[in-house]
This record gives sequence, C-alpha cells and structure tokens, in this order.
Amino acid sequence: MPVLAFALASAGAAKSVAVETADAKMPAPIPAYVQNPTPFVCPDVTAECSTVNTHVNCMSIEQPLKRAYLKNGSNQCSVELWKVL
Repeated sequence: MPVLAFALASAGAAKSVAVETADAKMPAPIPAYVQNPTPFVCPDVTAECSTVNTHVNCMSIEQPLKRAYLKNGSNQCSVELWKVL
C-alpha cells in the first residue's frame, strides 16, 4: 500500500511540474503601442510579445490587429516587438 501511495504522489508531482513548465513558456501580456497613424501618436494596447527577434512581427491582442511597438527614448512608438514562437 505505501508503494501505491508513493507512485500516485510522484505522478501528481511530475504532472504539476510539467504544467508549470508549459505555463512558464507563455509570454505575459505587456504594455505596447501602435502607430496611429504615425510613430508620434501611440495609443497603448496589450500584446504578447518579446524584444527577441523571431522574424515574426508582434501584433496587438485587440481588434483590429495592428503591429505593436515599444516607445524609444524620444517617446515614439518605433522599437520593434516580435511574436514569441
């Protein structure tokens, strides 16, 4: 009986670690900006992006989808963000 209890507990722990690892790979939504219509006019949006270049443009979560950026030192939304793959 103790062996069965140990086996069940080990399986539960392994499953829990796998779920935590999968969740850790998902990007957290970050504040981002869209150019509307220029880099000087930057409404904020939510995006699941990264500054690591994956060669796939990051898009806002809200509709209509627009390319998302971060602001640079001059407060322009022109720093590229990339989709997390």
